[in-house]
Amino acid sequence: MQEIYKTRYVDAFFDAETNTFLYRWLPDTYYFNDKLYKEELLRLYDAGIEAYSPQNVIANAQLSEYILSPDIQTWVVENIMKPALLKGLKRIFFITREDLVQQLSYEQLAEEDPTLPYHIYQWDNEEEAFKRIKRMQNEQKE
Repeated sequence: MQEIYKTRYVDAFFDAETNTFLYRWLPDTYYFNDKLYKEELLRLYDAGIEAYSPQNVIANAQLSEYILSPDIQTWVVENIMKPALLKGLKRIFFITREDLVQQLSYEQLAEEDPTLPYHIYQWDNEEEAFKRIKRMQNEQKE
């Protein structure tokens, strides 16, 4: 796995073996406002989705302090998730901490546009998400 992007807010990687873009929000997201979140997410999109066209994304928000408001959820769908379809993205794995408000905000994001042909999953940790991706890839080969 190769690190492809890093700031005080996020660390991002690309795993060529599984064609997966992984990013981890960091504790400094405590200082986010909506404008800063959008700017950082657009830079992440360019570094991961635009540059590598991954089939999978693992978005790890376990250390994040930022909560996705309904307006931000809509913005993410329109400006990140829909364009990512054109780059070949098929699956998104959200990893959240055991915080009901954070989990709910990511569940609502996943349900924001039911017409998107994504498979969206919520997992407890990155290791389990990678195992699931590898199982799915093996099933496709059979």
